[in-house]
Order: sequence, then structure tokens, then C-alpha cells
Amino acid sequence: MGNLILVARHRAHGRLPKVLHASVPETGEEALDAGVTLVMEASNLFGVNIFVTIYYTEPLDWGADEVFERAIGIGRVANVQQNGLVQVLVLRETPNHPEIWQRIRRRDTVTLSQLVIKPSIAFSDAGIEVRFNE
Repeated sequence: MGNLILVARHRAHGRLPKVLHASVPETGEEALDAGVTLVMEASNLFGVNIFVTIYYTEPLDWGADEVFERAIGIGRVANVQQNGLVQVLVLRETPNHPEIWQRIRRRDTVTLSQLVIKPSIAFSDAGIEVRFNE
């Protein structure tokens, strides 16, 4: 019971789950343009039908643990599996990073390990105009 409480506290502090796998239809050349479903570790931060932003991390020159997160797509949580794994259906890929998406479709493990998925999207991606008091 104590270990479960520690796991729940760790998740409650917002550790983002790792991407474990990319599911792509296996239909030859068409698979490179087919939809992608990313499978992540279990996380209480994600629920079915929430929108997410997909980032690709690039190391910065000045620190081993310092990275730059580049937004490369928008998705939706399609399923939280019975075992807790989270399936994210990619809805839109940022068009200026086709090489990253090709590596994801090929299930390149290094590229998958550099993905970060956050349970939020920008207002503009949601089609919402935000006006600030001026």
C-alpha cells in the first residue's frame, strides 16, 4: 500500500509519461502518410478526449539535462487502456518538421524517447480567440 501512495504522489506532481510506441498502419508506402497513434506510459494527467500538444526535445549546448521543446503536433487522447497506457491519436502535424514525423512513423526509438506530450493546447490551436483587457 505504501508503494502505491508513493506512485500516486509522484504522478500528482506532474511527471509527464514517456512515449513507448508509435502505431502506424502497415500498408507499404502509404504508411508514411497514414495517421499515427502514440502510446505512452500510464498517467493520471491524461483522460479520454482531451487535447494534447506533442513536443520534440532537442538538447541545448550548455547543459546535459537542458532541452528545447519544439511543438511538432496536436493530438487527442483516444483511449486509456485497461492497463493504464495512454493512446494519443495525432490530429495535426506541424508541416515544417516532416523528417521528425518520418522517424516517428518508422518507430525510431531515439526519436520516440525525445517526444514529450503535454495535456494542453494553445488557444489558437483550439480555434479560440483570446482578447486581453487593453
